[in-house]
Amino acid sequence: WFTPTTMILFFVVGVVFAGSHHAYYTRLNDTIVGSATRQQWAIRFGTAFAYLAQACFVNATTMAYVQCVWGRCRARALRIGTIDAAFAVDRNILMFLRSRFPLEFRLITLLAVIFWCVHLFMQDTFKSEPD
Repeated sequence: WFTPTTMILFFVVGVVFAGSHHAYYTRLNDTIVGSATRQQWAIRFGTAFAYLAQACFVNATTMAYVQCVWGRCRARALRIGTIDAAFAVDRNILMFLRSRFPLEFRLITLLAVIFWCVHLFMQDTFKSEPD
């Protein structure tokens, strides 16, 4: 019960941080930047929200990933190299190239792709324009 609860908790907290990030930048939208220091602090807070959301989503995805790998390993006999690739793909993207890994672990391959892509989509953006 501990792992599913923790996984769901990380996901919910990640959604809260992502929502807070959105609400924070929505509140800052179209406001006048008082000084460079104030803008830097606004960016720091926004970056903190984005980083914490990303960390929570990565933790939830990694926990789900490991549970799926163990479930698949219990369900059928697999080659050691395939199992090794499944447990290493969250740290080494080259494990996708193992020929049997994507065939034996379809759902797990999708979770691994999400894990690697979360770094691309979870970036904070903040832009100010002079009047």
